Amino acid sequence: MAVIGPCEYDADGKLLRPSASAIGRAYVSMDTSIGAEDSDALTLDCGCTHFAVLNFYAKSPEVAVRRSKNGLARTFSRLEFETGFRKVSVERSTGRIPVSRDYVVTYKLIYAIETDRSFQTVSPKVGYSRDDASLSGFNLADFAPY
Repeated sequence: MAVIGPCEYDADGKLLRPSASAIGRAYVSMDTSIGAEDSDALTLDCGCTHFAVLNFYAKSPEVAVRRSKNGLARTFSRLEFETGFRKVSVERSTGRIPVSRDYVVTYKLIYAIETDRSFQTVSPKVGYSRDDASLSGFNLADFAPY
């Protein structure tokens, strides 16, 4: 996915939607990824607006819609875990791929990860080591079954 740019606010302090040209630049940057980074991973840079495209494929429209609803719910549950997350817009489109005859449901998400003193200061990732993705600072015996 892609970072659009820094969060911008109006005079009242309300988050502004990024301009169409900024969104377009983010979209193009996703298409020109050469695989050096995981372009399918959600971007979570604090103080920035982000653009994500989620595609869900299936052989029938009903299955594609079901997959899209489940996938979108998983994505939002992941994003809502981030401190400062705010949904800006969600656009849905549907279509069919002629070659494979698959149905596709696409969501284009614009969201922000705001940095604001009113949000909690403790990261939801506290206790996890970035190097080995394991718990640090916790006694695993405390979580053992009886």
